[in-house]
Amino acid sequence: MQHTLIAASGASLVALRWWAMGFASPIFQPEDNPAAFINSTLQRAINYQYIYTLNSWLMVNPHWLCFDWSMGCIPLINEITDPRVLAPLLFWLITGLLIWRALHPTHKGCHLSRDQRVIMLSLAWVIIPFLPASNLFFTVGFVIAERMLYLPSLGCATLVALGFRRLLSAASASQFLRLVLYGCLSWMLGMYSLKTWERSGEWVSENRLFLSGLRVCPLNAKVHYNIAKTAADSGDGDTAILHYQMALRSSFIDFDYTD
Repeated sequence: MQHTLIAASGASLVALRWWAMGFASPIFQPEDNPAAFINSTLQRAINYQYIYTLNSWLMVNPHWLCFDWSMGCIPLINEITDPRVLAPLLFWLITGLLIWRALHPTHKGCHLSRDQRVIMLSLAWVIIPFLPASNLFFTVGFVIAERMLYLPSLGCATLVALGFRRLLSAASASQFLRLVLYGCLSWMLGMYSLKTWERSGEWVSENRLFLSGLRVCPLNAKVHYNIAKTAADSGDGDTAILHYQMALRSSFIDFDYTD
């Protein structure tokens, strides 16, 4: 009964959202999600895999954070010789090894161990919440949306914790190695904490947020436009003109702002 109620509630919310949208799919432009508008199925698939890889990397190393990833922020992979093609291969190799480790019993005929169940649950936390942003079932209006990584980050953190516990177990005979591992863990937690503090500071004002986006996505026309508009509002005409010109350069995707 409880599962039926949850399913009915979910279906009602979907129907309400569909009704609010006029029973029509949203219309996106190429600058919103360039990879979705590639004609070649192979090239589109390669670019999607690269975007999946970047999302995974952001969970492990959230160094590149930007308020907007559209409008040329991530150049498309147009050639199979592009070295970025190697990144998805490594991504799927690691993912495949994790799945194999989760599904392959340690001993023949034995049930899955606790660690294997943890890996399966962690992968489920990573994969299932990310599916709506994967472009598999429907086209989304963004390239990368960091908000879509909140729930998958839980699974990623669980995998990291499991890996650390396994390393501690392997180093149980050496007190020195255990101290080194704890030191590495403390350093990692410290770096993540500093990054959180730094990123929170970038959201204090529009200007700091837009400038932080410029460091990550210098090809993003929207970033340049927002910096220019903020500069114009504050009376900095030279900076406004510079970034308006950067936003309108022919190398950027054409876009139109009417407000």
